[in-house]
Amino acid sequence: MRDSQTASRHPVHPVVTLDYRVRIPGMFFVALFALSYFAGRPRGPILIAAIVLTGLVWPHAAYFLAKRARDTKQAELRNLLADSFIVGCWIAAMTRLTPTGPAVGMMPDMEFRVGQARLEAAEGLLAFTDGVTDARGASSRYGEERLLALLSQPHNSASSLLDAIQASVAAHVAGQEQADDITLLAVRRQLP
Repeated sequence: MRDSQTASRHPVHPVVTLDYRVRIPGMFFVALFALSYFAGRPRGPILIAAIVLTGLVWPHAAYFLAKRARDTKQAELRNLLADSFIVGCWIAAMTRLTPTGPAVGMMPDMEFRVGQARLEAAEGLLAFTDGVTDARGASSRYGEERLLALLSQPHNSASSLLDAIQASVAAHVAGQEQADDITLLAVRRQLP
């Protein structure tokens, strides 16, 4: 009986065990980072499930799949590809598009990089001119931090977000003369 059990086991490539030991804390930290990034934002069951699968389930599932495969090294290489995909998805989910050049139309023949982000259900996009963040109140400008704090609060729609920003900027400037244009564009992807 013991000989048949030993014969049915096959050698596991050392990289499988090595990657397993690295994947456990690595994916746990990816999940913690995602959890901290989404703290204070609306979290649905899909997001929570993705965080749990990334940090707690995937490392063990990858090890199980590689260990049981006929070619354990090849299976582990596929797992590493899946690791890259998972981390890439989290990076994309937590990416904030940055400016790609100076203000549009200020100088002729300017070149701009193209940025992109995929909006998942209930996520949104806000575009604004510097007139929002540069709006001067009695003692300070409105600032990006104030705008980001407002964005971290839940809003039912893109129009309610725009209304909240306009009211907040108006309260901040409190009757001061507007020094620059204030242009806002908000888009929100609806739930399917």
